[in-house]
Amino acid sequence: MLVTLETDEREWSTRVKVKKGKQIIRVPISRDLARHDIYLTTTLTGMQANTPKRYFGIVPVTLNRDARRLERKPRCRRWFARWSH
Repeated sequence: MLVTLETDEREWSTRVKVKKGKQIIRVPISRDLARHDIYLTTTLTGMQANTPKRYFGIVPVTLNRDARRLERKPRCRRWFARWSH
């Protein structure tokens, strides 16, 4: 199985031998990768009863951006209080 981390280009990829059951694959993500268009894809090809089989999976990767979040302070309360009296 081919596992790939992609943006507008391939950032990382590896081939993994598929085994029956659950597998954990560690994917390195650089701290410098500050993008919103990151996807993890998997491609598996093979044969079953002389018939080619192809499987494809794609998952968006969301980064923790809490440190970059802007705090919004309401400014209209003071204006509203002034005009409501």
